[in-house]
Amino acid sequence: MMAGGKLFWKVEIANYGPGIHAMLKSMLTCETFDPEEHLTRGIASKLLFMALIAEQIGGEMRIMNRVPGDYTKGTKFVLVLPKAN
Repeated sequence: MMAGGKLFWKVEIANYGPGIHAMLKSMLTCETFDPEEHLTRGIASKLLFMALIAEQIGGEMRIMNRVPGDYTKGTKFVLVLPKAN
């Protein structure tokens, strides 16, 4: 995959489970700050850790409906990472 003149790896993992409601998807990727000024991201999970790493190296992670517009048909996790030169 190419974007902005750079090459990226794109990995998609999909499931056929009950899906994730839009409100929960936004909570999984939200940023908050604790009283001691340490960055935390939603709830502690491997998913959020992966999203933070992807952002730090110029990529991204998206949580999407497997079937656009219908969250009840499963979820797709898309990880986009820049290729090394």
